Amino acid sequence: MKLLKLCSMKITRSGLLLLTWIVVLTFAFAPSSRAESRERVSLKWELEKNDVVVYRTYKITGADIVSNVEKDISRLYSVYGYDLSDTGAGIVYKTYSLAEASLAVVCKLPDRPAREGDRYEAGFEFAEIEDVAPFGARARYEFLGEIERPERPGAKYLGIKGVAAFSHSGRNPNGSSEQVEGGQMEFEVFFNPREQIVHSLVWNVRIKLKRTSNQGEREYIAHDRLVRMKKFSYRYPEFQAEVDTAIDGSSDDSVKGGVDFIIAGRKDDGTFLPYSNYKTGLTALCLLTLIKSGVSAQDPDIIKGMNWLLAQPFEHTYEVGISILALEAFYTPPTEEYMMEQGLVDDYVRALTPRDRRWMQDAVHWLVETDIQEGYWGYGYEPMAETAPADARTPGPVTGAPQNQPEQPALPGAAVRLPNMNAEAHGGSPDHSNSQYALLGLSAASRCGIEVPASEWTEYLEYYIGAQEPRGERITMPLPADGVRGDADPRQTSARGIGQAQSRGFGYRTMNTASGSMTAAGIAGLALPFYELRDRQMLNPQLRGQADQSLRDAVAWMYKNWDVRRNPGGSSSWYYYYLYGIERACVLADVFWVGDHDWYFEGAMQLIKSQFEDGSWRVGPTGSKESNLVNTCFALLFLKRATTRPRSPQSGH
Repeated sequence: MKLLKLCSMKITRSGLLLLTWIVVLTFAFAPSSRAESRERVSLKWELEKNDVVVYRTYKITGADIVSNVEKDISRLYSVYGYDLSDTGAGIVYKTYSLAEASLAVVCKLPDRPAREGDRYEAGFEFAEIEDVAPFGARARYEFLGEIERPERPGAKYLGIKGVAAFSHSGRNPNGSSEQVEGGQMEFEVFFNPREQIVHSLVWNVRIKLKRTSNQGEREYIAHDRLVRMKKFSYRYPEFQAEVDTAIDGSSDDSVKGGVDFIIAGRKDDGTFLPYSNYKTGLTALCLLTLIKSGVSAQDPDIIKGMNWLLAQPFEHTYEVGISILALEAFYTPPTEEYMMEQGLVDDYVRALTPRDRRWMQDAVHWLVETDIQEGYWGYGYEPMAETAPADARTPGPVTGAPQNQPEQPALPGAAVRLPNMNAEAHGGSPDHSNSQYALLGLSAASRCGIEVPASEWTEYLEYYIGAQEPRGERITMPLPADGVRGDADPRQTSARGIGQAQSRGFGYRTMNTASGSMTAAGIAGLALPFYELRDRQMLNPQLRGQADQSLRDAVAWMYKNWDVRRNPGGSSSWYYYYLYGIERACVLADVFWVGDHDWYFEGAMQLIKSQFEDGSWRVGPTGSKESNLVNTCFALLFLKRATTRPRSPQSGH
C-alpha cells in the first residue's frame, strides 16, 4: 500500500513536471506576434487641444505605392486636439467638402479596446458640405492587429481596413444644387501606437452626385489616394520657433518664396495685371505686400509701380482704399513697430511730400463723398474727366525719419477724379467688404496726418453697431490674462476667467447670413472708428459701451464658429481673404487669443504647410495668374502681421 502511494506521488510529480515543460516550450517557440496580436489594445487619438497633426495627400500613379507617388499639395489636412471626440475615437469637426467627409469616415477608431479580428460599425451624417444636400454614410471596420507598411520597413503600426456606403438623406433644406445618389469607399488605416495618432491611410472613394435641377450627373472620385503625415503634434513653443524662423527676413522660405512669386508676375513698368474690372487694385495690393514683406521702398521697381499707381484715376472703393494703404506703407519707417514697442516713439511718422499729401487728401475726399450711406460703400463710381495739374517737387529724404528710412522717390501728382454721385447707376450697391477697405484707407490716411472729421467716424461706428446681427446664441469663452503672448499659453497660465457674450456676426450685407470673412470685416469696421474717436477723446460713454459690446459679441461669433481650414459660413473661394481678415480683426481689436485659440499659430501653420512649390498660395490646384497673386498677397500679409496697430491698444475686446 505504501509502495502504491509512493508510485502515485512520483507519477503525479513527473506529470506536473512534464506539463510544466510543455507549457514553457510552447510559449518559447510560439510566434510572439500572434500572442501580441490577440491582446486587446487601445486605439485612440491622444492630442492636447493645442496639438495638431498635419497630413498631405499623395496621388498614386501606379501599382507601386512606394515609388509611384505624385505630390498633390492642393490637399492639406490638419487635425487639432480640439477636433476630436472626448474619447479620442474620431473627428468631430464640421466637414465642408466631400474629401473631409471621407476623412471623417476613415479616421473612426473603435470606442473600446480591440483585438485582431474585431469588427465594429459607425454611421455618419453630413449637412455642411458646400452645394451638396445632406447625406449619410455607413461604415464597417475590421481591426487587423499589428502590421508593417511596405514603404516603411521595420515600422510597426496597428491596421484597420473598412468599407463605407454613401446615400442621400432625402431632404434638401438649403436648396443645394447637388445631392448624393450613392457611393462607396474602401480604405486602410495605419495607427501609430507609440504616438497615439493615425499615421497614414489609403482610400478609394467614388461618390455619384446628381444635380437637383435634373441637369446631369457627375462623380467625385479620389482613386488610390495615399494620405501620409507630413509632420505631427506641433506644440506651441516648438512650432512658434518654426514660424518665427519662417517670417524673420530674407532667409525665410515661406515669405521669400511668396515675394519671389509676386515679383515674377511684375511687368517692366513695375505694375501688375489688372484683376477683373479693376485696373489698379492688384498693383496696389502687390506693392503693399512687397513693402510689408521687407522689400525696400528704394527698390526701382517699387518706385516705378508707385509712380504709375498715383497717376491713375479714382474708380473703385477697393482700389482707392488699398492704394492709400500702399502709399502709407511706402512712407512708414521700417523700424516703427519695434520703436513703438520699446517706447522710443509714441506716434506715427509719415513725412509725405506735398504732392503725395495732396494725392492722399483727394483720395480721402473721394471716399468720404462716395459712401452710399454713412459708413457703407459699394463697388465703384464712374470718374469725372477733370484732372488736377501736376506740381513739381524735388525728391529727398523724409524729414525726421529714422536713419535707415530710405530716400523717397519723386512721385507724380494725383490724377484727381471726383465721384459721379449717381452711385446705384454705376454698380454702387453697398457691402461690408468694400466698406472695410474704405475704412482701412481712411484710417491709414489719418495716420499720415490727413484729417477725417470726427462726425464721419461717429457715423461709421454707429452704422457698424447697427449692421451687426441683432441677436445670437449666448456663449461662454475663456478670457486669457491681459498681455499674455509669446511662448505662454493662456490655457495653462493665469487667466481672467470665463466671459459671456452673444455670438453676433456680420454678413456681406446687413440682412445676409454671417460668415467668417465678413465678421472679420465687421470687427475692423467697429475697431477703426472706435480708436479714431478714442484718440480724439470724442467717444461718449454710451457709444463706447455699445462698441465694446459689439466687438465682444463679434469675437464671440468668431470663437463659436472658429476654423482656420475654411471660411465658416462663406465661400471657399475667399479662404485667404478670410485669413487676412482674421489678422486685421485681431490686430485692430487687440485680440491675441480668440477664446482658447491662438489665431496666429493656427493660421500660420495652415499657410506654411499649404504653400505651393512656386511660392504661391492658391484656391485649388491651378487658378488664374491674377487670383494666385491676390491669394499670395493675402497669405503674406497674414504671416507678416502687416496691419498697423492702434496707437494705444486696449486689451479686453
